[in-house]
Amino acid sequence: MNRNRGQSRVPSFAVLLLVHELVRTATTYGIPTVTLVTTVTQILIFLRIIPLPVSDVWDVCLSYRSIIDKKEYLRLILSQLSHGDDWHLYYNMVSFLWKGRSLENRLGSLRFAITLLVFTISTAYTYVFANKLMADVSEDYSYLSHCSVGFSGVIFALKVLTTHFDDSRVSYLMGWIPIGSKYAVWGELVVIQLISPNASFVGHLAGILVGLAYIYGPLSYAIEFVFSLYILNPLFGGLGGNSNNNYGNYRRNYNSSSTSGYSSNRHNYESYVPNDMSEEEQLRRAYEQSLNDNRNSRPRTQPTAPPYPTENSDNYPQNPSDAETLRQLRLRRYQQN
Repeated sequence: MNRNRGQSRVPSFAVLLLVHELVRTATTYGIPTVTLVTTVTQILIFLRIIPLPVSDVWDVCLSYRSIIDKKEYLRLILSQLSHGDDWHLYYNMVSFLWKGRSLENRLGSLRFAITLLVFTISTAYTYVFANKLMADVSEDYSYLSHCSVGFSGVIFALKVLTTHFDDSRVSYLMGWIPIGSKYAVWGELVVIQLISPNASFVGHLAGILVGLAYIYGPLSYAIEFVFSLYILNPLFGGLGGNSNNNYGNYRRNYNSSSTSGYSSNRHNYESYVPNDMSEEEQLRRAYEQSLNDNRNSRPRTQPTAPPYPTENSDNYPQNPSDAETLRQLRLRRYQQN
């Protein structure tokens, strides 16, 4: 029964074609990390290089009975990472490759990874309960045993997002049939069903409903909530939300820096120069502090601007009480500017 477990498949023409497309896309356009890892993982699962805990792919297929009755929750994930045959894998991965690149570049890798995980689980549950609804409405309880594999449900959910973010008003089904962008996903649902009647209509419909729940419903808030938990968790500091987190770190570093941060330098100046000094004494003390700051904070590998003022320090008056000399020095600097 388990004789095939652990034995890898020989790559077929469709798999080789997919690998070629993957390499071509990576070298020509680049593939973001999450999209690349997701695609490669599904290829390796199909080739049995990453072995499943079952001997046959249909032992992880998704159905109402397997989830609700048998509580085999691992199928929620494994069923969508598995494919029935090589061309099923090829078409799904080529479609995902382009949608994944677009969305990951827009959302960022972390947010896209969370979105992908939420879509995978949500699509699976939507499929399960959609079959239950179909069974109750039609009184055909064979729907409860309908079993499916493949990533196409998630791909349909991503398709809803890509058409939502797309500024163009017209999309092309099969590359040549024009249709309004907001209807493209529904047109694709019908066309695929006509071309491949064995495709899971309910699975594809479940993906569309999940995508719409993201655009118009609460699913986007759930994803952002998970994203914010990751960002705020100190265990993951600096790993998530690259732009916002880096910006926050930059703000903190800038305000606390003793070399370039305004807040810190102002504090040093106020602590060094008491308010009860005369104007001349304050100017002299501030000048000396400025020279010390420049000497201590100057990077060794990068040149810096000369310290204020620009005159040679030998010209600075030795007698700090000579106010007239100080005023002349300040006047010379302003005239040069």
